[in-house]
Amino acid sequence: MWFYGDKKMIEKEKCSFSISLNDKKTIKHINIGNESNSKVLIEGDIGIINEIEVVDDTLLEIKGRNGAMSLALPKNILEKLKIKQEKERGLIGGN
Repeated sequence: MWFYGDKKMIEKEKCSFSISLNDKKTIKHINIGNESNSKVLIEGDIGIINEIEVVDDTLLEIKGRNGAMSLALPKNILEKLKIKQEKERGLIGGN
C-alpha cells in the first residue's frame, strides 16, 4: 500500500472524483444513509481496463469497457506516485 507523506499535508489537499457508467446495470451497489453524517458507498463495474492515463498532471483516468473513473489529485501526489512506481519497476534508482 502506498502512503503519501505527512498526514497534515494530506488533510489540506482537496481531491475529487467522478464515475461514469455506460449502463445502470453495471452499478452493483449504492448506499446513502439517512443521517447527515452517514457514509456513502458506490460500487460498480467499469469492466476490463482499456486505458489508464494521467491528464494535465492532475487527473488520473481509468477507462474500462463499461465506463470510466476519474480522480483529481494534486500534481505533487501524482508525481510521488509515479516516482514510486518507477523505483519499483527498477526504472530509476531508489532510496
